[in-house]
Amino acid sequence: MAPVRSRLMQQLAVPAPAASAVMGAALALLVSRALAMHDVSATHLLADGRTEEHTEAMSRLLRIVGLPERDLFRSVEEQIDVACAMQEQRIAYVKNEKAGVEG
Repeated sequence: MAPVRSRLMQQLAVPAPAASAVMGAALALLVSRALAMHDVSATHLLADGRTEEHTEAMSRLLRIVGLPERDLFRSVEEQIDVACAMQEQRIAYVKNEKAGVEG
């Protein structure tokens, strides 16, 4: 995985810890959600070395994006879907076609 981080850091001029955080966030959203759909548990390793269960990570994501876990019109799963979509938009790789700049 080091070559991917190095390439990402070079392209975005991002320090190593920040690049690791972006990669970790992307993996949490993509891989662990897919695993959870198949009843496979996932434990996330945080930057400070602590671990966090996937359900705790999703609760934390809801807090980060400012959504409540309980909503009158959506289930917790639907709230998590919305939170993940918001986070995916925030961390997604986007190529700026106008300026020819990646970012």
